[in-house]
Amino acid sequence: MYKQVAMDKKRVAGKRILCSNRYGRVGCGRTRQLYLADVIPQRHYSLAVVIAFIQTLLAGSHVEHAYLNAVAATQYTLKAARHAWRWLTALFKQLSLWRTYLDKSSERVVYSGPSTSLKHLLPTLDVLLTCQHTTLSDYQHHFQRAFF
Repeated sequence: MYKQVAMDKKRVAGKRILCSNRYGRVGCGRTRQLYLADVIPQRHYSLAVVIAFIQTLLAGSHVEHAYLNAVAATQYTLKAARHAWRWLTALFKQLSLWRTYLDKSSERVVYSGPSTSLKHLLPTLDVLLTCQHTTLSDYQHHFQRAFF
């Protein structure tokens, strides 16, 4: 399975597996997708770009600046900062799952900006990024679900 990076380039994203029900085999006949641990399904950017976005936010940058800084090194031409808010909405939807996974007492970042969603989201993301026993690709591998 490949992702189209540019018109002439492709990047490996994972593998497709057929659950065959042909030739007397018992199977459902569906195709399953196995993604690499650094790929977020249904997203253009890799997990490394999302991590760079989160780290820039944690450093105190504004949301649009953090997004443009994170995607600057990529080959995609779609670099509209409005996508940063879409990412934050998707990340916020995963907040309760991450908090059940993590120890909340280790949160140490205090966000003092105007956004209440970032006030709740950034401390949890900081703990996710600084956990010594896991990385975000390990998280995806362990739970077999996309980071967001």
